[in-house]
Amino acid sequence: MKESICIFSSFLKICLRKCSCYLFFLFYFFKQSQARDIFLKNTKF
Repeated sequence: MKESICIFSSFLKICLRKCSCYLFFLFYFFKQSQARDIFLKNTKF
């Protein structure tokens, strides 16, 4: 029983780490696209 809890907790940790990385990537990509839009708007003559 204790082993399964240990495995589950480690699995949960890995999932959380992957999810946080994924969310950070999405957020970063969104920020980049926003910055690109602002840049394009500002560079229009």
